[in-house]
Amino acid sequence: MSPIKLSILLLSFALCSCSFKPVHAKLDSGLANTLASVQVSDIRGREGQLLKYKLTDLLSPDSSSAYPNYRLDIELVTNREDLGIQENLRITRYNIVQTANYKLVALQNNQIADEGAIKVKSSYNRTESEFATFVAEEDSSEKAAEELAQLVKQRLTAYFAKY
Repeated sequence: MSPIKLSILLLSFALCSCSFKPVHAKLDSGLANTLASVQVSDIRGREGQLLKYKLTDLLSPDSSSAYPNYRLDIELVTNREDLGIQENLRITRYNIVQTANYKLVALQNNQIADEGAIKVKSSYNRTESEFATFVAEEDSSEKAAEELAQLVKQRLTAYFAKY
């Protein structure tokens, strides 16, 4: 057997023997129940409402109302950056940058269990039609909220998987 094949074989055995878990594996019921016990607090603004609804759907997909053991507080900061500027100073492209500063609070003792910040960017084009630009901006905000919700869920899953 060649040294490369032997190395690959030994590496695969090493990975199988450790507690390696794929990130996108189906959650076990205990972890899913723990995620469902996270109550998402209200988040200010339209983008905040989008984020709250998407997070609530992700954390409790079967809409079960488990007794809350944790509260997730999120402060959402949204900025719009001008990107594509033509010679006549007309802006043709924008970035929406959303930063979610989150705190996971254990309701049992009202202590912060985990906290962090997540930043996402989403872009849209400005067109001649104001309505088309409005729709593109709304779509961009919704995509940013979806991405933020996924990333927050990943962080919470990683936190709860440690315990």
